[in-house]
Formats: sequence, structure tokens, C-alpha cells
Amino acid sequence: MEIIASTSPDWPQPKGGRPTDSPHAILILDSSFNPPTLAHLRTCVWPLESPQFDAVLLLFSIANADKGVSADVDRRCELMKLLSDHIVEDTTSWLPLLNVAVGVVNAARFVDKASLLQQYLGNGSYRLYFIVGVDTLVRFFAPKYYERTDMAAVLDSFFDDPVVGSVSRSGCEGSVDQGGLGARLLCADRMSDGGPMDIFTLVRDDPIKRRHSERILTPDGWDDRGDVLMAMSSTEARRLLDSAGGIEMAAKQRLELILPTRILEYLEKSNKVPSES
Repeated sequence: MEIIASTSPDWPQPKGGRPTDSPHAILILDSSFNPPTLAHLRTCVWPLESPQFDAVLLLFSIANADKGVSADVDRRCELMKLLSDHIVEDTTSWLPLLNVAVGVVNAARFVDKASLLQQYLGNGSYRLYFIVGVDTLVRFFAPKYYERTDMAAVLDSFFDDPVVGSVSRSGCEGSVDQGGLGARLLCADRMSDGGPMDIFTLVRDDPIKRRHSERILTPDGWDDRGDVLMAMSSTEARRLLDSAGGIEMAAKQRLELILPTRILEYLEKSNKVPSES
């Protein structure tokens, strides 16, 4: 786990290191950022309309549970830094002290990422809020990612609150010494080919999932924004960028509706399409 950039060296404290009495809440967007889209930007900014978050972490996992090791790590990090600039710019009117960081982690599962992050932070007084989509939520509860471990114990360690001052645990083995990792999932309902998808229909029929259903949260207003996000696809952005003769005007107009300004400018200047992995 490494923090490679932040808007202030005090991260995850607010800029200037203003102390707070309550546990710090960190909003985490863990993604491939390939490339970052306006959907990435808005899913970070919308939860910040709530005053509960002290800091934001844009997290890129070098390891992927399904695809192996990711490519273009340095390039992804540069794009994440540009995205962090957009987040600060979009929230400065009501969150002038917001501290945004860019991090890289060599772990595939959320429980392992949370464990490494809590170890990095050091004292266990942080609550971690991971932004996920419905598809990721389904994978989060897929038993195949918890083979050779006690899945129920691993999920307990992910969601249970930590004991302050004790963060020595092995999420990779699904064990926990004291308390848990203090993590939560933020997930928006969205439309699928079959109609509306209510996230709670995905968890209510399984006792392990149902036990943690109250820790899977839907931020206010997300239920009517899902269609907007689905129209901003990284895959679509890569397709439009994949032009040997440069970006055509029609493609650029479409990209302006998908990508934040700094991201599009960077990709235009670099003249290189992000890789699939």
C-alpha cells in the first residue's frame, strides 16, 4: 500500500491537520481508472454532499482477482492525479479543507485492501467507505474469492468496527486479531437489461449477506442517477479514442460528455489509447 500523491501532506486529516473527535471517514473509489470518466468523478462528488467524510482516496489495485496484474500503472496514476484535481475543484465551494489522495495497492480483494489500508493508517480510528457498483457487489459476495478461508469470518472482519490502537490482522488469511476493519460499501441501485436492480434483493436470501445488509449503503439521490452513470463508460471512451488518425470531431464531442476535461486533454496529448487490462 502506497500513497503516491495527495492534496495535502496531512492526508487523511483535512487540510491543515484540523483534528476531529469522531472516527475519520474515508471515501474510497477503487477502480481501474482506464480511463477515469465523469462517472468516476460524480460517484466521488455526490457522497461528499454529506458532511460525514473527512478525506477521499482514489485507489488503484495492481492485482486483479480475475485479470491478473494490471498494465500501464504509471499512466493510470497520472490520470488519477488529474481526477483528484477535478474532485477538489468541484467541491471547494463547500469542502475547502477536503484532502484527496491517490494510492496504489497490491491486493485484489476488498478485505485485503482494507487490511493494508488500516495498517498504513496505523491506529484503527478510520472508517472506510468503498464505492462499488452492483456488479462489484455481486462479486464481493461470490464464494470463489474466499476459497480456503472461512468466508463468514472474513466478511465479519471486513465490516466489524476496529479496536482503536490495534490493526494487526491478516485479511489475506481471513483472520482478525482484535475487532474488524471498519469498512462499509456504498452502492447505487441501477437499471439492468431486466429492469431496476435493488441491491437488497442481492443480499436478502443469504444469511451471510443478510447479516451485513445494513452496512451496504445507498447514498441519498443515487437511486435516480444510475442511468446517467451507465452512459459514461470507460470501454466506450477507449473505443472512441482508438483512432489511428487522431480523434475525429464527432468522437471528440462524444468524449466531452464522457471524460473530465483534464483527462481528455491528457489523452489527446499523449496520443495513446489506454490498454484493455
